[in-house]
Amino acid sequence: MHQPENNARSKLSQALGTTAVAAALFVLSLLIFRDFVFGEKVLLYKDTGNDSINDYYPWFAHLSDYLRDTGLPCWSFFVGMGQTIYYAIGYFVLDPVVWLPKTWIAHALVYQHLGKILVTGLLLLRFLELRGLDFCAAAVGSLFVSLSAYMSIGSCWPVFADEVVCFSFLLLAIEQTIVRGRWI
Repeated sequence: MHQPENNARSKLSQALGTTAVAAALFVLSLLIFRDFVFGEKVLLYKDTGNDSINDYYPWFAHLSDYLRDTGLPCWSFFVGMGQTIYYAIGYFVLDPVVWLPKTWIAHALVYQHLGKILVTGLLLLRFLELRGLDFCAAAVGSLFVSLSAYMSIGSCWPVFADEVVCFSFLLLAIEQTIVRGRWI
């Protein structure tokens, strides 16, 4: 008789715990990137991380224009002497700033990165819980990975943050497949 009540209580405590971790990730990442969120700075670097301004930002801006002018990436004469840019279609999923107008992209980069931190943290939290870790250990582990130096490098080289998000998703997907016995 007490089974449904305990199950509901367990789901409620899990939801509250997940909300607490999400809030902690949000507050900590706002603290780390406060100059970019609350100040006038944009998440584009001119020194060591200059690939953000010399490589990634131009690609994001080009894909944004291309999406509005032509549609799905195919062939572009604005890359070299002309080449296919279909391989960049992954940016539409992993780097959603390309959906924005070009003039908004520079200021939106920080929010994109904060979103990746939040998604990574929540994916890892669920993965670690499925692995049987105590909630506190799972929460600390997800905070450490999603706010790690490797993930922070992803603010100027988005491919690093994309790797962490995708690997976290892969870990969770495999663990759910093993635990639940369902491939979908």
